Amino acid sequence: TDRYREPENHHELDWTNAVLYIGLDEFREIAKNKRTYTDWLVDIGDRNGWRTWTRIYHADDQAVAQVWLSLYEDFGDPAMEREVYRNFNHILRYPETGSLEFDKRERGYSFHSDFLDRWGWCDALFMAPPIWARLAEIRGRDRMLEFMDQEWQATYDLLWVEEENLFLRDSRFLTRSEKNGKPIFWSRGNGWVLSGLALTIPHLPDDWERRSFYTGVFQDMAGALKGIQREDGTWSMGLLGDLEAYPDKESSGTALITHGLAWGINNGLLDREEYEPIVLKAWHALADCVTEEGIFGHVQPIGYAPGEIFADKTEVYAVGAFLLAATEVYKLVE
Repeated sequence: TDRYREPENHHELDWTNAVLYIGLDEFREIAKNKRTYTDWLVDIGDRNGWRTWTRIYHADDQAVAQVWLSLYEDFGDPAMEREVYRNFNHILRYPETGSLEFDKRERGYSFHSDFLDRWGWCDALFMAPPIWARLAEIRGRDRMLEFMDQEWQATYDLLWVEEENLFLRDSRFLTRSEKNGKPIFWSRGNGWVLSGLALTIPHLPDDWERRSFYTGVFQDMAGALKGIQREDGTWSMGLLGDLEAYPDKESSGTALITHGLAWGINNGLLDREEYEPIVLKAWHALADCVTEEGIFGHVQPIGYAPGEIFADKTEVYAVGAFLLAATEVYKLVE
């Protein structure tokens, strides 16, 4: 388990670090020492040639491009955007059309499946759509927005459960249940979606006819999450599981949900009077997860379903989620 405590085990362009950068990119906008954080992110981009990671179609390997495009919007340096556009234009020209159903085929120590080349797991809705929306905004390419919408809708059609207004993590969970018989809705998975929408919606055209679909999904998810917050201010790893099944609090899913809800209030999609108490309760729970040494603990390691958590366990993606939540909560209370 020690490897989960060591950020150096992740490549600089891996999704784990990308989420840290995304959180820091948002946080730098409210930070007094913005220049320090900005320079650090620019150094990472320069060092890696402003590229994404190895798998061109895999949303996890694309996630870091969110930060490159944000910096491009700040500085206008074509190098910050050029490689991202080249890769995404390639995807537009040669799109994958395989099934989003989970299908694991072993190949040595890794695996490949069509569902990974599309958005067949709900986490992908945090990693990739904000990039497509930003690129469409920067380049004025309607086809990029259409592609994002097409793939987002495909994921929604497979994994959205209308009765609960929540997302299953992937197609394996269509037939899996909690001990109490309810569907398994992973908190971090739904946090990825809600937080991802908060990062995507600002870059959708105000007059786009499909914009209301995304704001509607966001509001539906917020309503569902509002009703299942725990007394301790967090959300259970299995959102509909009994407290006996999830006695311990988990911070990464809660941080992503807190970010989404606070952003929704700040941007007029959620009623402040109704949602602010929920956000502030969640924020106090998150603050309590920071140890005296400054570690953001109670983080579930990398996974795809509810699992183990330990008070002293942290991860870079959780710190990124915490920074996202901190940024929007700061705006909320300011």
